[in-house]
Amino acid sequence: MSEFVVTRAIVINRLPKENNIDITLLTEKLGKIYVKANGAQKITSRRLGQIQLGNIINAHLYRHQNSFWLSESIVESAFLQNQISLSQSNLLFFILEVSNRLLPTEVNQPEIFFTIKQAVDNIKRNSFAKLIDNEIKFLDLLGFGPPEEIILSFDQKKYRHCQQLITAYFESLTNYQFQSLKLW
Repeated sequence: MSEFVVTRAIVINRLPKENNIDITLLTEKLGKIYVKANGAQKITSRRLGQIQLGNIINAHLYRHQNSFWLSESIVESAFLQNQISLSQSNLLFFILEVSNRLLPTEVNQPEIFFTIKQAVDNIKRNSFAKLIDNEIKFLDLLGFGPPEEIILSFDQKKYRHCQQLITAYFESLTNYQFQSLKLW
């Protein structure tokens, strides 16, 4: 069965391959999906700049059997369009890396999409407290719930310590040491 789908999406991972790019999107309608962007790596492709990490796009997808292809994309919000600090880019890569590792494929979870979208927006605005609140909500939505020490640290406005605790908790959940916050 073939179909066309239009959905909002956050680019959470990308892997260039010759003239193509394999991307992972967190979509509003389909959850996390893997998409092929054929020809997107070519210098003449409009999509190359549109499918940067952290961008929020309107994705026009073609689905055939169990595969998705990106036919067109329109940028709703480009993360790297404005000048950002190193800590902001590290936080962005962290939240995208966590999303990519923890979310199941093709499970529609609109609340998670909006929570991650808010997190990206809060990183862009440098709203650290709101970002941590998004991460705590993300843990709740995933069904893990944050440990009491994270909530206590957040309530005491010890945001840097709280972020360290959240990072350690995500690492314990995934059994993976995240590389994105090493420079932060």
